[in-house]
Amino acid sequence: MGRAEVVVVPHCDLAAVSAAMQSPIPGRRWLVTESYFSMDGDGPDLGALREICNRAGAALIVDEAHALGVFGPRGAGRAQRRAWFRCSDRTLSKALGAQGAFVSGAASLCRWLWNRARSFVFSTGISPWICDVTETAVELARAADAERMTLMGNARALREGLSRQGLVPAPSFAPSCPSSSATTVLLSAGLSVWQRMAYWCRRSGPQRCPKAERVCG
Repeated sequence: MGRAEVVVVPHCDLAAVSAAMQSPIPGRRWLVTESYFSMDGDGPDLGALREICNRAGAALIVDEAHALGVFGPRGAGRAQRRAWFRCSDRTLSKALGAQGAFVSGAASLCRWLWNRARSFVFSTGISPWICDVTETAVELARAADAERMTLMGNARALREGLSRQGLVPAPSFAPSCPSSSATTVLLSAGLSVWQRMAYWCRRSGPQRCPKAERVCG
């Protein structure tokens, strides 16, 4: 919608990002990334991306949709260091269990988006009930450092248990547990008995990335 020229680089490839920033593209440059790719169980080196942007005079936009409430002190996300980014968008509908989203950035940026972003202009009247739910969810997330440690511990225990069973998952520093498509389908079938015991065990495939080789269990 912004009519910008888009350059796509390989996943988490800092060298490719740096090369793209050196290409002769006129105008302002913006680097857009997620801080945590839930389907891959990984995320970029945000500090390194910030350095690349500094050298190229580019702004860094970080999508924290899958990181808010899960990573960082008080659940602030992986981009909690304000100097790393110019703009960050976060959803309220995942870890916080509410609805909607918000943008973090300079006051001038927020005012500009409020008045000029076409897809945002007609959706600013959020429900007062959603506001109240969100405020409570944020307070709970901020106080949940112990629960976040438990979450990460459970994820490590799951990966270790899968490895002992010969179902070696791909490396991941977060709760999702990527593996090959065949392994995930096999594991999902094996866990069907857990679903009868009220555990929610499901697999999700890369519907929007048909060439991907990994899915998440």
